[in-house]
Amino acid sequence: MSLIVLLAVLLFAASGRSEPLLQLALITADLDEPVGVVSDPGDPNRLYLLERPGRVRLVDGGLAPDPVLDIRSDVVADGLEQGLLGIVLHPMFEQNRRVFLYWTDRSAHMVLAEFQASPDGTRIAGESRRDILVIDDPNPYHNGGQLLFGPDGYLYVGIGDGGLLPDGWRDGRDPASLLGKILRLDVDHESPGLAYAVPPDNPFIDVAGARPEVWSVGLRNPWRFSIDPHTDSLRIADVGQLKWEEVDRLARTEAAGANFGWNLYEGRQCFERPSCDPSGATFPLLVYSHDYGNCAVVGGFVYHGPVGRLDGQYLLGDYCSGRIWTVAADERRMVLQLDTALLITSFGEAADGSGYLTAQGGELYQVVGSE
Repeated sequence: MSLIVLLAVLLFAASGRSEPLLQLALITADLDEPVGVVSDPGDPNRLYLLERPGRVRLVDGGLAPDPVLDIRSDVVADGLEQGLLGIVLHPMFEQNRRVFLYWTDRSAHMVLAEFQASPDGTRIAGESRRDILVIDDPNPYHNGGQLLFGPDGYLYVGIGDGGLLPDGWRDGRDPASLLGKILRLDVDHESPGLAYAVPPDNPFIDVAGARPEVWSVGLRNPWRFSIDPHTDSLRIADVGQLKWEEVDRLARTEAAGANFGWNLYEGRQCFERPSCDPSGATFPLLVYSHDYGNCAVVGGFVYHGPVGRLDGQYLLGDYCSGRIWTVAADERRMVLQLDTALLITSFGEAADGSGYLTAQGGELYQVVGSE
């Protein structure tokens, strides 16, 4: 699709590999702080890109000069973790042209809203905005933002803990709060007084005082998560506080009501306390430290695209160090594939399984094979 950019490669000595499983091919470097990418379900080569200041861009044989949508007047992006943070197209996008976006607004809220795209998909009508959920944002940090439709047709939404060091409100483990959670919403129906319906099998629906939208608890900042359609397994990359980054993995249905531990635990360690009660906590699949320039995990997805050598490998990276790893199915060992100078912000999976990566400097890359 574009010039293949060969990046500096550093492999774990333990891996025994003489070359990486992947490389990155540059598509464009003309974006403004891209933080997300999704593809048209009916055309995997048509990509919708999020720019953190508040624009949606289109790549379809090249970067379209005009934005598909510009809501910069509604978005606050002063802090590094604020802005237009999430996008997903409805599974029936080819028929209904429904688009869902998530951002931090100028009135200290986190907003999930629905928009309508044009029949040809080249425009999203700003005036079609319909707010689905508006959450008070107590602090500029830890806003989450991942949006994903599951195989059950419900929308999964990642919400950060509100950002006060370190989860001072203890919202993460409290099912009465929407902060520090993954939510599960039925956006194809509405309950009285709501712009959505609550799925009847959500785990807290009959718990007194709990928010029925909650699916999983105990998260700090689930910046990116994914569901592997081949195994229906959920992988959550939860950004750590002081020492540890983590990736949680459960079968999607087992994640109903799961408590991932924050702020009792950071990774697998008690957080700023001599001891803690592990009962009820779900510990991460893998952790890595803030050594060697690491600072914030960026979760990807289990690859099932055209690069055969990557099939079944989970991709992830780190925002600060620029490292990209793979994790084989059912393993806990991270294998370093590329050591880049990129400020990695997100991975994206196209309808045909192809992988993409965005970087803060304005770049969009495609994941390609190393052969």
